[in-house]
Amino acid sequence: MNELLSLVEKSFLTTFLTQEEIHRAIKSNLIQLKIFNRNTRMFHAEESLEHATFILEGQAEATLHNINGDVLYQHFYLKNEIIEPNLLFGPNPIISVPIYASKKTYLAVVDKAIAFQFIIHHPKACEQFLTQINTQYSMLNRHLFLDHSLSIREKLFFYFDKERIEQQNDCILLPFTKKDLANKLMIQRSSLHRELKNMVEDKLITVIGKEIILHFEPLH
Repeated sequence: MNELLSLVEKSFLTTFLTQEEIHRAIKSNLIQLKIFNRNTRMFHAEESLEHATFILEGQAEATLHNINGDVLYQHFYLKNEIIEPNLLFGPNPIISVPIYASKKTYLAVVDKAIAFQFIIHHPKACEQFLTQINTQYSMLNRHLFLDHSLSIREKLFFYFDKERIEQQNDCILLPFTKKDLANKLMIQRSSLHRELKNMVEDKLITVIGKEIILHFEPLH
């Protein structure tokens, strides 16, 4: 615990909280300190992210594999970064990919209200927060939509699985038309319809209008 406290006292938190306030926040559980050893799972897929989680020291990674075990998406979280910043203030903060410690990692799990005050009152923190979101979103787009090594079926698996987690249901409702889906996945509309038909025949999905019932296991 002394090692963790020492890291906290040297962290970004001291830029807007005194050491006395930090200790008080830790006592009242507004700030929780955690240690994860290498290869330990920090967050499960479909877990709700209820707090802002900052890396004080170490590194975490989120990796998603396809059904063949190939990496579809991988993102690393480094010192002073927030884990899943895009979920921090959203209405449905569900983690879609399991997150592991790449090495021994020290976390400060901070109440969202404190994190919000820190971000809005510190331009550098706000800039880093927005940069993190932009980087993560760009990486996801590149892996899912622009990576031509992915088959149409792999793109659909990934997209449907993402919607399953966000909608928390094996029966998902497409938020747009199939034409829009083809554009989003950057594939031909005819190819999309052909692959959807193949997936129905393979009993992986059932299509009823905009409703897609998923019969395959989650990817994570």
